[in-house]
This record gives sequence, structure tokens and C-alpha cells, in this order.
Amino acid sequence: IISSNVKEYGFSLDDKYVYYIDNNSDFYVYNRDSEETTKISSNVDKVETMNDGNIIYSESNKLVYQKLNDEKNIIADSYATVELNSDSRLILYSIEDEDTKDYYLYSISDKKSEKVLDNVVKLYSKDNNYTKFIYTVNASSEMDATSVLSDSLKSSDNNFVSYKYEDYTSGKITKAQYEANQKEAIQVELRNSIREAAKEYTVSGYDLYYKNNDTENLIVSNINDVYYYDMRGQIYSYTKYSYESNSLNISDYENVDDFVVDLQNARLNSMYFKYGNNSASMA
Repeated sequence: IISSNVKEYGFSLDDKYVYYIDNNSDFYVYNRDSEETTKISSNVDKVETMNDGNIIYSESNKLVYQKLNDEKNIIADSYATVELNSDSRLILYSIEDEDTKDYYLYSISDKKSEKVLDNVVKLYSKDNNYTKFIYTVNASSEMDATSVLSDSLKSSDNNFVSYKYEDYTSGKITKAQYEANQKEAIQVELRNSIREAAKEYTVSGYDLYYKNNDTENLIVSNINDVYYYDMRGQIYSYTKYSYESNSLNISDYENVDDFVVDLQNARLNSMYFKYGNNSASMA
């Protein structure tokens, strides 16, 4: 029996140790070869990982790294995620910042952290040395729906002049011209309202980035999700909202509400494929 007072336990990645936290939140490591037990720390919330004597754990919500039988190092006062790279030299951890995460790289030999990523919504991939990353951030711009409009009257509406009643009473125009002008003014106002609705109906997704050392490359803006990625080949498959150009004719609508309903239905969640620096193609 290793302990009869265990709250949670696990095995090191190299299978040499059993670690456990007892009911008093004390953290112990048991050497399976020597059958010796070493107390590591107290007030431990969780053991994140252990490999080759390298231990990462949470103590009073603080992120701690410790080499077995060595002093502990507090890496951060709080954290969201953490991992140890395969050769146990680097620790990648994140800290929540509202609805995003900032990522930091901790060097075990230097005992120093540096920020490597800002405002990440989702981290999709990284290499073993944490020099290359594929990730998304909140989109820096919004996409409106103006491309969906078929708007043959835009130019004439811009040049439209609404007559005043005095233009009729002064004899400048006839009564028939005045009444026709006023009816057209109503239609111009409606079409302008539809144009504004198309501008205001925006969608905002995520910007997809690839970072290689200090160089950040924007792959594509305003996507919904990534379905496939190949870091080495720089191949991406993702979905993004789109509209069929000129598919809604402004002149067909008698009110803005009907236009907005059709606009919502016209939005497509399209899948795209992108390879290297080539332009994206719809799948």
C-alpha cells in the first residue's frame, strides 16, 4: 500500500513514478523502483504532468514547476492551460484574458517566461519547440452584406432631387410631376433604408494566423471554424460566411423587414480550401 489517504493520483509519463494528493491536499511522489515516497508540497490543487522528474502542478491556484528533490519555481500566479514539451525543456502555458488567452513560454534552464501569443481564441497546433503556431483571434474587422445587393438604381437615387410643394404652387412643375416626384421620394427613401440595413447587417468571426518565430502571417480573415490544417504544407480548410453576389434586388422590396429576412436566409456557411500563398477556393 502506497497510501490509504488518497484524493487523486496518476502516473508519470515515463511510468517511473506514482504521484498523488491526499485528503489534506499534500502532494507526494512514489518511486516505483526504490519504493520511496517524497513529499513535494502542500495546498496542491492539481498535478498537471510529470516526466523524467519534471513536475508541473497547481498550488493554491498558482502554476508551479519543480524538479524532483529540487526547489519549486512559481511560474505564474494563475493560469488556464499548461503543457511540457517532449524533451522537458520548455513549458507552454496560457493565462485567461476575458474571452481569450495569452500564451507564455517558460524556459526551465533559464527560469524565465516570455509571451509568445496574444488574445488567442483557439490554439490549433504548435511544434515541439513552440516556435510555430496555428491559431485564431477575434476578427479585426466586420464583413457587411453589401455584395448581396443588385442595385441598378443606386446612381439615380444618389442624384434624386425631391421637389417641394412650393415648386408646384409657383408653377415651376405641374401637379402630376409633383405627385410623381413625391411617390418616387418614398421609394428612394425605402431603397436607402435597405442599403443601410445591408451595411449594418455585419458578421464577425475569427482571423486565422500562422506564426513562425517572430513572424505572424494572416492566413484569412473572418472565418467560422478550421476543419483541417497542415502546418508543414501550409494547407487549410475552413468555413466562412459568404453571399452570392447580386442575389437580392433592392427594387423587389416594399419594406426593410422582408429584405432583412431574405438577407439572413441568403447567408451561406461556405467551406474553403487554401494552399500556401495561393488564393482560397470554395470547396
